[in-house]
Amino acid sequence: MIINQVTPQVEGGRFPAKAAVGEEFPVRACVFSEGQPKLVVRARWRICGESSTPGWHFVRLKGRLDDFWIGNIVFTEQRQAEFQIEAWRDEFASWRGDFRRWLRAGADPSQDVLTGVELVRSRVELLPAATQTLIQGRLEQLERGPSSQLERYLLDPRTARLMEQALVQTPPVRGSAVPVWVERRTALFGSWYEMFPRSEGSWGGSSGTLASAQSRLAGVAAMNFDVL
Repeated sequence: MIINQVTPQVEGGRFPAKAAVGEEFPVRACVFSEGQPKLVVRARWRICGESSTPGWHFVRLKGRLDDFWIGNIVFTEQRQAEFQIEAWRDEFASWRGDFRRWLRAGADPSQDVLTGVELVRSRVELLPAATQTLIQGRLEQLERGPSSQLERYLLDPRTARLMEQALVQTPPVRGSAVPVWVERRTALFGSWYEMFPRSEGSWGGSSGTLASAQSRLAGVAAMNFDVL
């Protein structure tokens, strides 16, 4: 599994990328693996140091052309943060894609169904105990009935979601951590007003002072500037 071309980052992570509180922070990475299997790719991020939101948070990335994966992180606090890209080979999703092609070709699916069942059984132990019991019982019931019912169960999107939920409990391949400095919202966009105190309140040969410039503050605020 290869993870590279992670953006945004500044000089390979030597300096932090910039984000703003509450704004979408787009991340992108090139992720691929030998044989072109289906992948699960996500970004994990956290606020560094003491924080009201400790621990890692996760965002699923979507695949695009040329092995690129994209998504958005929304940071919630103004402070140092970091993110990483992590990925898994999804053997069950790869099997589902191949099995659909098998069915469309009109081939006998009986042998390939057994492969799908074994993939489910290999992951079911990673799910909560109650879910394990339900899935194992369902498989046993379906294996005693028509093959078509078992096929529908294995191709059901709900089964795929459960298998992905189990997959992400296993160790992923991770890229390097990328530092991010999260700024105030007005650092992303704001209207600025520049003032020279010496020019405010000057009279004759005397320059203005900070005290005389103070009289302009109400006027600047009335014009709805964000930063003075």
